[in-house]
Amino acid sequence: MATRIRRPRPSLIAAGPSIFAAAAVGVAAYLLGTPLPVAVAVAAVVAVLTTIWVVRRSPRSALKAIGAKPLKIDPTASDPSTNKSSASELSIINLVEGLCTTHGMKEPQLHIVESDAVNVASVGLRRRKAHLAYTRGALNTLNRLELEAVTTRQLCEIRRGQKAATVLAAVARIPGAGLITSSIAKRLGDQRSVITADLEAVRLTNYPPALVTALRKSVHAPTVGASNAAAHLWLVAPPAHRRKLRRPPILHRIAVLTDL
Repeated sequence: MATRIRRPRPSLIAAGPSIFAAAAVGVAAYLLGTPLPVAVAVAAVVAVLTTIWVVRRSPRSALKAIGAKPLKIDPTASDPSTNKSSASELSIINLVEGLCTTHGMKEPQLHIVESDAVNVASVGLRRRKAHLAYTRGALNTLNRLELEAVTTRQLCEIRRGQKAATVLAAVARIPGAGLITSSIAKRLGDQRSVITADLEAVRLTNYPPALVTALRKSVHAPTVGASNAAAHLWLVAPPAHRRKLRRPPILHRIAVLTDL
């Protein structure tokens, strides 16, 4: 059985900036003549409501951070196979549906990121309402076995829980929150957790070479234009962020899979 990684509670991640906002409201209320107990109570309410708001809006904010847009196929198109983009999108929809049916998982909502990078990101607060975002480069470059491998890998991330990572991406977009979120990001994407997800995926696909070749293609493809807030959501973190996130080198991940 795979080792579970202890992750920060999403509510505590969101509480950081919420406390600062609540403190500002409380101080302002007190300076305007509000009795201290009332000002404290107002600040507490603001902290709770702000935390809830940040958590609930975090999937939308995280998807915006990676530049993802909903993947949709035009139902009026007479023959999507005549258009390369439409054909690749229809193929990934069918592939995800088949994988989720096979492994008993809830289908995530699919999104596209217009980038030549070869990468996939997973986002979501709940397993039953998650999101997968594919770069255009991944759909155009990876073959079906490789797409199955990276999709399974990100579905494993969703099954293990992406709530903390999603909330972190939303909080990291708040101005001035970088100092709070940088240390948390290291715990969400460290070497142990990344390798664990890789191994879980190949146990399901029973074909490690597909994930190996997908990872190799991602190295030679352009880098995804990810913000600091969203780097930890990707299958392959952008090079500029790997050291900050303490992610294992791609060559190490490939070596582990090759030894299976």
